[in-house]
Amino acid sequence: MIQSITARIAGSSGALQIIWDQHGFIHVLAGTVDDAYAGLGYAAGYERLWQIHLSTLYATGTAAMPTYARSSAGASARSAGS
Repeated sequence: MIQSITARIAGSSGALQIIWDQHGFIHVLAGTVDDAYAGLGYAAGYERLWQIHLSTLYATGTAAMPTYARSSAGASARSAGS
């Protein structure tokens, strides 16, 4: 076992345990199937939140906006100081 989290997720019927083994596979131990799926979603969010956020940006067509906003703000600040 590499890492283990014991969590109680809102709406679940009991505590569940999420274990990452030495190969990075996720094992969810829960009392019900619904709780196991909630634990799987929790684990996905835990280790892939950046990917979920990026997928949302792609889906809405705004993936380039955070980069563009930073670069254009920096460019206007540089030109104002010259």
